[in-house]
Amino acid sequence: MLSGSEQIRSEPMDEDDMLGATLAQATIGGFIILLILTAIQDVRHFRISNQMVMAVGLLYLVYFLAAGLQNNFNPVPEIVGPLLSAMGVFIAFTALFAMGVMGGGDVKMATVVALWCGPEHVLDFILLTALTGGLVSLAVLAKKKWGMSDAPDLTNGPAPIVQASVPYGVAIAFAGIVIAVRLLTEG
Repeated sequence: MLSGSEQIRSEPMDEDDMLGATLAQATIGGFIILLILTAIQDVRHFRISNQMVMAVGLLYLVYFLAAGLQNNFNPVPEIVGPLLSAMGVFIAFTALFAMGVMGGGDVKMATVVALWCGPEHVLDFILLTALTGGLVSLAVLAKKKWGMSDAPDLTNGPAPIVQASVPYGVAIAFAGIVIAVRLLTEG
């Protein structure tokens, strides 16, 4: 239902199919906008609001139902893969939260983004988030080291990396946008 592995239909689209396809594309566009807003919010406030997390989750529900209109699917078995993907991301990211690497908002946002990824894209999402998060972390550390902020200088003795606040929402948003573009192109 939600991946490029769908069978291509030979018959023309009926009204439900067109409505479902249009609604699915619109929700993906909304998803991208919410991810951009999430990244901005995290950079500005080092916080991802519960309202933003809920908006992304509720928009996924609309996307899921729209895809069902388009593909005439049984929703019960179709939701299992995305839910398992989200659960796996939640467990992994909660471990990072427990180690002080990321905040609770990051965990919640990554979990709802994993719904959108489903099993087809969740590993790519995790890898992209990790790589982008590493680049964001390096940028934050470089900014602090070269005195471009009033943050404490990290050169005065060893300091754990987790001491520097890192807006991981940027990495989560970037990876989510990459997956959203894939969802659009896979149709």
